[in-house]
Amino acid sequence: MIARRPLIENLNLAVAYRYTNYDSYDSNTTWKATLTWDVTPQVRFVATSGTSYRAPALFELFLGNQTGFLSQTSIDPCVQWATFADEPARTRCAANGIPGDYNGAGSSATIISGGGAGNLKEEESRSDIFSFVWKPTFADLNLRVDAWQIEVTDQVAQFGAANILGACYYDQSGKANYFCGLFTRDPVTFNILTVEDTFVNINKTQVEGIDLQVFYRKDFSFGDLTIDSKHRWTTFNGTGLFDQAALSSDAGSIGDPIYNSSTQLRFVKKDWTAAWTIRATGPASHVRYFGSDVQPIAAGSNFSFQGLTALKYKMDVETTITHDFSLRYRSDDWTVVGAISNLFNEPPPSVSSGVYFGYLGTHPLASQYDFVGRRATFSITRAF
Repeated sequence: MIARRPLIENLNLAVAYRYTNYDSYDSNTTWKATLTWDVTPQVRFVATSGTSYRAPALFELFLGNQTGFLSQTSIDPCVQWATFADEPARTRCAANGIPGDYNGAGSSATIISGGGAGNLKEEESRSDIFSFVWKPTFADLNLRVDAWQIEVTDQVAQFGAANILGACYYDQSGKANYFCGLFTRDPVTFNILTVEDTFVNINKTQVEGIDLQVFYRKDFSFGDLTIDSKHRWTTFNGTGLFDQAALSSDAGSIGDPIYNSSTQLRFVKKDWTAAWTIRATGPASHVRYFGSDVQPIAAGSNFSFQGLTALKYKMDVETTITHDFSLRYRSDDWTVVGAISNLFNEPPPSVSSGVYFGYLGTHPLASQYDFVGRRATFSITRAF
């Protein structure tokens, strides 16, 4: 568009438009626009906006009734409901005849997952990214900062067993009866027996964040050094299940940390390559979902007999940092690789029972953590 003007080394606009037609779904259009402004050869600003469109996958449409299991305490809002201050959960749990000190002991609930054929709509999304890029002349350095936002409407997903029961006992928008019909409860033990969690269209999901990437390379007489460091701050991660539902962010909760990063230092000397990788996951907390990490004890429990009236739960996880190391030798015919993951055997964080929906021992079963510990691998490859 414009080139070699004051403060405009180069200004480009790229626009794309696509028409999509599915046999099983309506047609739709998507677009993408990218504006690139090179202030100087070293400084660049980029703005990118676009939409996307996705018809439900065959798996999401025709999945048979697949079963899984979750603990009672991880999905049932009526566990120890007498200690709640929240309405309408107290009233609804009491109306079901559930004792106020019901503790959720018993076998796990059966979760039934199925396809949504005949009910699912296609999902659409909009993404906006604003970037700053700096490439100085004094070093082989590339620094990039991205501020981004992604919004998905009619997302094809599952509500989740805990969300289904939560909507039954907490929803005040008129949809509670629908969700209450998706699970069954034992009339004697009050345990949840089954939950139907089929694929549905969720109204809106919105995620926002900031990415930082630093890439540096330096050539020495004895080898080449490369540093590749990537950081992400997820500042908002919210889902609205229904029309006009307010989005509440889960960013900063266990399983959805605000910060995570990966930094690799790589050194190459002829046929040898050594790499050291540092992965970091920031702190997170589930206190917001309980109001406080100090919870009252129901009358008649084992703790109340000891004169206690409240317990302090561990609802926070600390920053976790792991280190990996690998060494590779590559010739024309042979490649030999040795690696150690989680070099210092850093354990995953622990939280109290009942705080998170899934556990491995006392550790929250979240994808950011290493549950295996230190381990070594070795491989030899021969080319013929």
